[in-house]
Amino acid sequence: MNINFLPWREQMRRQKIFFVLLGGAAVVAILYTHHFFSVLERRQHASIEAYYHRLQRVKMQTKSVPLAAHNRSPKSSLQSRWFALKHVDAKYILKLFDNKDNHVFSTRSSLLADERTNSLFVRALPDELSMISGIIQHLDVVVPQILIEAQIVNMDYDYEKSLGVRFGLTVGKDLSVNAPIANANSLGVALLNLTQGTQLDLELSALETQGKAQIISNPKLLTENQTMATIEAGEEIPYQESVSQGMTTTAFKKAVLQLQVTPQIQSDHKILLRLKVNQDKRSSQEIQGVPAIDTRQMTTQVLVNDGHTVVLGGIYEYTDTQAVENIPFISNLPFLGKLFQHHKNTKERKELLIFVTPRIVPS
Repeated sequence: MNINFLPWREQMRRQKIFFVLLGGAAVVAILYTHHFFSVLERRQHASIEAYYHRLQRVKMQTKSVPLAAHNRSPKSSLQSRWFALKHVDAKYILKLFDNKDNHVFSTRSSLLADERTNSLFVRALPDELSMISGIIQHLDVVVPQILIEAQIVNMDYDYEKSLGVRFGLTVGKDLSVNAPIANANSLGVALLNLTQGTQLDLELSALETQGKAQIISNPKLLTENQTMATIEAGEEIPYQESVSQGMTTTAFKKAVLQLQVTPQIQSDHKILLRLKVNQDKRSSQEIQGVPAIDTRQMTTQVLVNDGHTVVLGGIYEYTDTQAVENIPFISNLPFLGKLFQHHKNTKERKELLIFVTPRIVPS
């Protein structure tokens, strides 16, 4: 057996070559591994970023999906219906629903009122249509009506006091109609304890027959609950009004007694009356040919029972009448004629009273 030993220099050279090759392989392996993980990281980052953008698109699409699905669903299709109204004005319902502050209907809904047939056309979603139907059913009902009976009477002051005593007058704090009034220009209100108007009618008719009262007007008005009724009596005063270039035209000024009554039925069958009285009379003065108007006004409200009477007063009229009664021919004789003359001076004070009686009319 032959054993050949290499020189130690050759062995060292071969070992160096081996380690160089091993180191190069290690470097190549490290570089490849780093490149692999870098590519993997970039792919993962791109994948995550793509997933994030896809998720955002899905979210944006999800927001519109319910509306689109709702619009495509059979339940959300618009439906049309005509409502024939019996007791309420179609324009009132339209104005009520057309208020932008209500936020009741969607922008897709539409309403139209037909005045000729008093009908309301509605095109809306089923839920909205059902809600509209319920509201109309609640509003389209018979509104209670009130009969307003008024008697405008010019009465002697002395008999007015006795009338208040007989009828049990309940006086308001701003007027006492059965006691002297310090301020004749003030208006006031009082109550009569009457359940039937017949007694008042008979009493006023008797006073008119005796010449102690004068019934100026006896109007009756039928009005709906919370609807104003207006009663007016008086005259229009003509006067000349300058137009242009020296030409004039005839104009009129009202001198009237106006009564405005707004009734409101309460839950206990009582009636709240909102009263406004204007008393305009012609003044003795004129301003540049235009007649002046004296005005007095009262605004109040009072709660009364159904069929009871409210009295408004405080408008006084004073008259001073001087009359001469004589015997013809003889009263004209000098000196002796005065013996056959009788001078009569009459002073009267009358008050304008307004009796208002509200009655609820059965439906």
